[in-house]
Amino acid sequence: MESLSDAELLAEWIAHRSQPAFALLVRRHISLVHSAARRQLDDPHLAEEVTQAVFVLLASKAESLGRQVVLPGWLCRVAHLVARDKQKSERRRQQREQLAARMQTDSDPAAGDAWHQLAPHLDEAVAQLSEADRAAIVLRFYEQCPLEQIGSVFGVGADAAQKRVARALEKLRSIFTGKGVSLSTSAVAHAIAANAVQTAPAGLAVQVSAGAIVAGTSATTATLLSMSALHKTIIGVTLAATVGTATHQTLQASANRIEAQAIKERNSMREGQIQRQVSENEEAARRLAALKLDRDLLEARVASLRSTPRSEADRPDNPAEALLKKWQERVAQLKQQLEQNPGARIPEMKLLTESDWLLMVKQRSVGTETDWERIFSQLRDAAEEKFVPQIRKALMAFQRTHNGQDPTDFAQLWPYFDPRTDPEILRRWTIVPAKTFPNRKWDSDYVVTQMSGVVDKEVDRVKILTSSIGSVTSLASIKAAWLMEPVYEAYRKAYPGQTPKHPSAYSPFAATPEQRAQLQVIIESF
Repeated sequence: MESLSDAELLAEWIAHRSQPAFALLVRRHISLVHSAARRQLDDPHLAEEVTQAVFVLLASKAESLGRQVVLPGWLCRVAHLVARDKQKSERRRQQREQLAARMQTDSDPAAGDAWHQLAPHLDEAVAQLSEADRAAIVLRFYEQCPLEQIGSVFGVGADAAQKRVARALEKLRSIFTGKGVSLSTSAVAHAIAANAVQTAPAGLAVQVSAGAIVAGTSATTATLLSMSALHKTIIGVTLAATVGTATHQTLQASANRIEAQAIKERNSMREGQIQRQVSENEEAARRLAALKLDRDLLEARVASLRSTPRSEADRPDNPAEALLKKWQERVAQLKQQLEQNPGARIPEMKLLTESDWLLMVKQRSVGTETDWERIFSQLRDAAEEKFVPQIRKALMAFQRTHNGQDPTDFAQLWPYFDPRTDPEILRRWTIVPAKTFPNRKWDSDYVVTQMSGVVDKEVDRVKILTSSIGSVTSLASIKAAWLMEPVYEAYRKAYPGQTPKHPSAYSPFAATPEQRAQLQVIIESF
């Protein structure tokens, strides 16, 4: 099988779901993908998650790839897109956690070195090339292919292949020049060939192959049917968890961008901190929606395979058995910690499924009290999200029976919930005027929130929702919005219909020391 080409291996995967064929593809190209991800992401764990996501995409989209596609070039571009999305996601997450946080950037003292000048721009520059030029660059300088092999890919001789590579290299050099990196074509070629692909971490190929094969295999195939319910759960959770925190969003966003040939990101600033909070809330809502979809799909898969027979996957020496046991021990440890810290519990935790618990402990290290507090907060967040659809359903039912009017008290919604709903859950939620949260426009005069029931006021997220839209934020952001709203209102009165180009325009209207201090935080993070 080693002698088969990429196209032949892909054909084997598409036709027969051949796991050895796909595993060979992973081993053959994993260093290329991992290196591309590592250049864009400072965190090696995030780079491994991106690598996993790229091969999951390959497994699931293999049938849609054209016969003429050059796989290394395709993988290189997908790695760039997924890493870019992951980078944006991580940046937004950090901004939500701390408004004044600055994204740290690495500065290499060896600025004169060609590779250190190229590396920050390499993947973006290669992504700008045409498919043919990108394939030529990747095959020649990433994969170190001889010109004869490159020529066979394009259906030309070695001389023509050399000219094609030279033209692509010149285009790449021009792109670098436009980014302020002026190097000769030979310097560019040498730097990329010597540094672009580094050996991937040991064992990563096995991990990626397993996750991608499971993702790309239908739930009706013999492989999945031969597994027990718990093993299907663990593999499903692996797929859900390895593609990142709030997992599914990066993978889905990347797939959409690939199919649509990249979508320009929007988010223009309107009014200083208000707009930033709006963006944060919308992004968080999208992440939560993606996570809900991911878990729903996982639950459906587990349920559909619950009655399948045991097989060799249940052997004591199977690696999945040890991994499952390890995760179950973490879940037991988490539940024990909750028993010792009853104040960290919320009644919505009763809604969490086996998959939710496994997903919560996946790849989460615990060594300090702060770690436990963080996990408790994430667990409360996940549990509350399980209840949100029921709130929306009750709101819509109330509106249907009250001529479109909104409830003004949460007790008015109680009759619209399932009678088996725990009253302790219902007591945690309230309805307040929408103007309580001035950081965005609402489609209702009243909103539902659990703000008064937040357990950890430092890290827990406040949920705000109507029957059609929702938002999440922190208590600190809400208090900052309350503090700054008089400043924004004063500006609007002084300059009707105008939007400031910089937050410093609000300075004349910050009347108190607290407002001036908060405005300074906004200016520094702008």
